[in-house]
Amino acid sequence: MSAWAVEAIGGWRRCSDALVASQRAFVVRGTRDEPFRLLRPDAHRSIANAWQLAEAARTSGHACANFAAKTLIGDKEMRSSLVLTTMICAAALSATPASAAVIFKQTFDNGLGANESVSGNFSVADGKVGHATHYDNGEYSYYQIALDLTGLTNAVLSFDYGIDSEMYFDGFNVLGSTDAIFNAATDLLTPNESGVYGKLNGGFVRLGDTGVSGKQAGVATIDLSQFAGQTLNLRFQFQADRFAFKPGVQFDNVTVSTLSAVPEPATWAMMILGFGAVGTMVRTSRRRCAFNPA
Repeated sequence: MSAWAVEAIGGWRRCSDALVASQRAFVVRGTRDEPFRLLRPDAHRSIANAWQLAEAARTSGHACANFAAKTLIGDKEMRSSLVLTTMICAAALSATPASAAVIFKQTFDNGLGANESVSGNFSVADGKVGHATHYDNGEYSYYQIALDLTGLTNAVLSFDYGIDSEMYFDGFNVLGSTDAIFNAATDLLTPNESGVYGKLNGGFVRLGDTGVSGKQAGVATIDLSQFAGQTLNLRFQFQADRFAFKPGVQFDNVTVSTLSAVPEPATWAMMILGFGAVGTMVRTSRRRCAFNPA
């Protein structure tokens, strides 16, 4: 077999490696939306390299190399089969995402747990934590959670919030610390959603210059994977200056979950079918690639 044919088959194998890389990308994201757009950059590069090698093989003139190239880029039927197989595998992982395990959930219907605390004017009432009626001038209040993330490889925080405060001056943000010593300059946790945080002009040392203020409500998520394998303290903190009285802020449905990296049984079944089809195509190409010595 010529060197070009060997490289072409190597390109095929790298293409298979790229599929595996894309599988990992889907498992980590666990999303149902636009699976092909979520391929990791290294998966894109591996596929591109494989096709470039196949193009070089197609021009080498050797019958076996030509067939290898035809299998990868020239044969419409074979190419369609490869694309179909990829789609099957991608759909399996995107339609059946890896299961998320909830490791902490607080709806505030039954008070606080032993790993939770409040300070300042925050309290638990009517299934929420935060201000009961309003906040005071110069106030600093917080809700704090101690979490054990040891043994985990990823974690995500989500929570509902509603705030009515003086815009740009009185607001809240979330800090994360492994030693329970909080510093807004180094421990600020930024939501995944754009536009949740804004500029704060209160000149607060503990709150810092970034947070949520004004009148708004929504759901925010924060990636906690940087703290995986450690103990973590979360602080939902609010601070006000001395020129306004408003209802303040409340939080609800505070949840921390981790995404399992192991696909569910149905997903494995689809993956096996898909890669079985790829294996059949590879074996067929090898048989057709055999030739008699001159």
